[in-house]
Amino acid sequence: MAGNMAAPDSAPIPDSAPIPAILLNTLPKSASVYILETLAATLDKPVVTISSGYFPLDLADFRSVNQLIASRGIAQAHLDASEFNQRYIRKVDKVIVQFRDPRQATLSWLHHLERLAEGSQHDLLGTVSPALPPEYFSLEFREKLDYQLRIYLPQVVGWISDWNEFIDHCSRPQQIMINTYESFVSQPQKYFDDILDFVGCPPGGASIARIEPTREKNFRLGDPDEWLQVLDEDQRALADETIPSALKRRFNWQ
Repeated sequence: MAGNMAAPDSAPIPDSAPIPAILLNTLPKSASVYILETLAATLDKPVVTISSGYFPLDLADFRSVNQLIASRGIAQAHLDASEFNQRYIRKVDKVIVQFRDPRQATLSWLHHLERLAEGSQHDLLGTVSPALPPEYFSLEFREKLDYQLRIYLPQVVGWISDWNEFIDHCSRPQQIMINTYESFVSQPQKYFDDILDFVGCPPGGASIARIEPTREKNFRLGDPDEWLQVLDEDQRALADETIPSALKRRFNWQ
């Protein structure tokens, strides 16, 4: 995937340019860190942390949201579309909400937990909700995948569905941009060009910063369709039952 992401060196826009604060709100395991770092470097914006980053319930801190707005910075979070979060999301001028096929997101989440366990990152594993069963890491891969399809996949579907409900009834549709991990992978240059246009960057005002994809930035395979080779027939059937057909049609998830 690194070959697809080659781009000219960054040419940040001047500090005086009126690019507002940006919130990149993403589903976990959708290249969030890479995209955040690329946009921050491209637009010369400070990165502001506005939440704990937990999933499926992430909570905006109003002090940090105000700091984000005042600094015209950029933040990345996994905020759910709760009524509380909506109050503060509405204050941010430009919000990018990024989705991913829930089946691949679930498989990527499973691998992410494996990396955390291998690195003995117990505090991060402790943020998983609900807590993993004590025997989880002794299970076979197929059993772990069964567990995540039962527990994590519905959380992903709920998060995406709630956000779509909010976006469809938003009083300021120009404030929110919907993106997908799949569009990022298939056409990265267009993906970032569209974001720059959305946030008000003048045409030619900035070239996309070159950020090297690494495992630390949450890149593993980057294959949107890996799940097709991994999920067995029963697991696919369970996923199909869990993901509403309308959601799959909306985002062209086969």
